[in-house]
Amino acid sequence: IREEIDNINEVNLEKLKIPSTVNRFLKRFVNSLQGANLSRMKQVAVLYKVIDALGLDLSELRMYIQKIKREM
Repeated sequence: IREEIDNINEVNLEKLKIPSTVNRFLKRFVNSLQGANLSRMKQVAVLYKVIDALGLDLSELRMYIQKIKREM
């Protein structure tokens, strides 16, 4: 796991190639969320369910958040 984390720190997330099927469903998911005009709490609830489904624990989530902040 530590090796995967180190590899993630070296990757540029913008240039990372996502499989076309996943990218297509990701775009549909985001468009659906934006079109639903959900309140902030409901958006957070959806985000929670996505994180939970991915099986991320709190320490992994914090690490990914820091990585994303650096990329933005």
